Parts: sequence; C-alpha cells; structure tokens
Amino acid sequence: MNVSAYNKISSLCSRKEMCCSDAKNYLRKFKELSEQDKQEIIDSLVDEKFIDEERFAKAFVNDSYKYNKWGKNKIIYTLRAKNIPESIITSAINTIDEEIYKEIKESLAKNKRDTLEEDDPAKENKVNTFLRSKGF
Repeated sequence: MNVSAYNKISSLCSRKEMCCSDAKNYLRKFKELSEQDKQEIIDSLVDEKFIDEERFAKAFVNDSYKYNKWGKNKIIYTLRAKNIPESIITSAINTIDEEIYKEIKESLAKNKRDTLEEDDPAKENKVNTFLRSKGF
C-alpha cells in the first residue's frame, strides 16, 4: 500500500465525511497506484472508521436539506449516484425533521412566487417546476 496516498486521503477523511465512491474518485489522481492498492487503502479507511457510509449519508442528508435546501428526491438521487446502499439511504432520509423540511419547502415556494409577476397565468406551474428541480 502506498503510504503517501494513504496519509493524504486519511487526512482528508478526518476533516470531512467521505463515502467509498468519493474516496475512489480522489485516489484516481494517484496514477502510480494499482486498482488493488486503491481498494486496500479504501478497505483500511473503512476498517479504521475514517469512512463510514452510514455516517456520511446522515451528514449528507442533513447538510443537503438544511443548507442546500434540497428535497428528498434530489438527495436520494445523489446518494444513489454515490453507490450508497438503499437501506442506508432510507435510514438517513428518515432522520429528516419533517417540520423543518416543510418550512424549507414553503419558504422556497414563497420566495419563488415573490420573484414572479402577479398577473402571470403560469405562476403556480413555474413554482411547482422550481420545487421539482430542487427535489421536492
């Protein structure tokens, strides 16, 4: 195993949550590493709890709906793209506070309505399209 690559990615993992998919993408820049070496590094990171997909998913869900103001659909889609198992996705999505989620959705809809003209006949369609684009 390449110690330099391991030290760099373990340092990164100690500062921010990563999933296995993110770690694989990061390790691509180390051209001298074989696929087996990359997998050994990732396995070591998982064993040492630098990478924990369940912890990553919960943090990702929390940040995505509170700070990015994403809906559940967009969050689920993104987690699936990162190859997070469905059981972990479901568990993480269930941590969403429904009151805060509802407030975020209503706030986004109100802000979008305020940017549109009053007499626009397609106003609600535009608001709904905007909310769908955010994953609601």
